[in-house]
Amino acid sequence: MAYQNSITLKVSVLLIVLLGVEARDFSFFPHKTVIIRNDISPHPTALDLIVHCKSKDDDLGFHTLAFGGTYSFEFRPLFSPKLGKTLFFCSFTWKGNANPHYLNVYNQDVDDCKVCNWKINTTGGCNDFKGYEECRKWEAAFD
Repeated sequence: MAYQNSITLKVSVLLIVLLGVEARDFSFFPHKTVIIRNDISPHPTALDLIVHCKSKDDDLGFHTLAFGGTYSFEFRPLFSPKLGKTLFFCSFTWKGNANPHYLNVYNQDVDDCKVCNWKINTTGGCNDFKGYEECRKWEAAFD
């Protein structure tokens, strides 16, 4: 009898773990995708855009985008106020303007997008999260 209880317990734990993994993929906080496109005018010549994105916990490294090129990443926002809110910010540099420019590309407090498309230009970034294009100027430097 104890042997059957042990098997039942193990199978129950296994099912709970599997259901937990499945529930995590189908949650109230689904994956978000950020897409960044180099939209810096190619006149007189096309310029590469160097992108470096981070959050408090993740450094996504440096990426070089040719004009029209994209870089994207996925994440799941935090769901507990005790853990804080999810914020991803990026620095952008290009030839002729080597000082980094900064932009919040996802801020859980204000951005309600499943796919967050950004077009980066020399004055900042533009998105269409709300069904119309909204442009944001560069932010102050982040530490």
